[in-house]
Amino acid sequence: IGGSIGSGTSAPGLSDPVWVWTPSIAPSGMTFYQGEMFPYLNGHLLVGSLKFERLYLVIIENGRPVRESVMLDGAIGRVRDVAVAFDGSVLLLSDEGKGGLYRIAEAGQ
Repeated sequence: IGGSIGSGTSAPGLSDPVWVWTPSIAPSGMTFYQGEMFPYLNGHLLVGSLKFERLYLVIIENGRPVRESVMLDGAIGRVRDVAVAFDGSVLLLSDEGKGGLYRIAEAGQ
């Protein structure tokens, strides 16, 4: 699935990417988590995937991405946007035909 498009990831006069998905996940909305509900996520990047219908967590250490994991896999369809609510819950927008706005929160919240 997927293949290379273009002539690589480097070009004279441009900065190289700091993180690459091969094949592309078709990243959509993304946000750095800042909140109280999930303190272990603070400072890390949440990335929605259109192609694989996932929510990824990209761990940031010393200002650089070091690894990723899948937090949600196919449960709501294509993840169009990601946001953090005032209470620290994570909001996801799906663009499926019966999609909608989803909230990830601690149990009982």
